[in-house]
Amino acid sequence: MSNILKSWKTTTIAVVIIAGLAYKAFTTGFTVQDSLWGLFAIGFILSKDADKTHSKLNTKADADITDPDNPKYPKTRF
Repeated sequence: MSNILKSWKTTTIAVVIIAGLAYKAFTTGFTVQDSLWGLFAIGFILSKDADKTHSKLNTKADADITDPDNPKYPKTRF
């Protein structure tokens, strides 16, 4: 439950999707595509925002790794 309040951006997207699905349910009904949108909304509710602690480039130390002038910059290509 705390993830819903901390990740307000993704939760807002999910609420908009769910509101659109509710409107469509009362007007025309559901399709298979609508059920997939419902699954996307559940995923958005359970996910974190990109600016939270799980994101890769969250700290300055991690952001410096992407700088080619930094000695920690990876020299290999994938």
